[in-house]
Amino acid sequence: MSLTVICTKWGSSFGPEYVNRMYAQVEKYLTVPHEFYCFTDSAFEIDSKIHCKNIYKLWGSRKVDDVPHGGLANLSIFGKNFPFSGRILYLDLDVILLKNIDELVSYAEYYADGLPNTFTAIWDWCSQDWNGSVNIFEAGFCSELWEYATPIENGQKWLLKMVPHGRAWPTEWCKSYKAHYLTGQMTNECKILVYHGDPKPHTLEPWGGLA
Repeated sequence: MSLTVICTKWGSSFGPEYVNRMYAQVEKYLTVPHEFYCFTDSAFEIDSKIHCKNIYKLWGSRKVDDVPHGGLANLSIFGKNFPFSGRILYLDLDVILLKNIDELVSYAEYYADGLPNTFTAIWDWCSQDWNGSVNIFEAGFCSELWEYATPIENGQKWLLKMVPHGRAWPTEWCKSYKAHYLTGQMTNECKILVYHGDPKPHTLEPWGGLA
């Protein structure tokens, strides 16, 4: 099974060190054959081993203000201008991989009944809808996610509205830094730690605040 791994970076929210660290984590913790790409508005100081793509080509004629708040202009990865086919693993830059994620990838291939699956993500710990920080999808499976999104939509609720049939990973695999790590509710099975909101990994010492 081949896989395309992607992240997105534009504006000043995240520096190139986030992309470089994510690439290093993926190379360390993913043995499934894959290619790594970053959709960005600037490749400055991004490691030359990382394939960079112009993020504005994903947006087409739309502007970032046209789509849901909170960074979910990332919905453009589901749109018709997305240049790849097949299985895609998307990772927010403010997540940290803690261990091998091969099982996370293979789990996403099928529903429990064995039928092929097109979308797998985190079931949010608090809001009870899809958390888009990490997801695996079949390229082109639901272009309406981008085509019909509006600024009034909440990004996560929009995902749930448009993709009610996806598959959630086991809750032990993806945890929240605030809701689980800081409250002592981590498990040994956790593969990915999500830094939603604040603080961000670079503001903590050491990086990510992990002992």
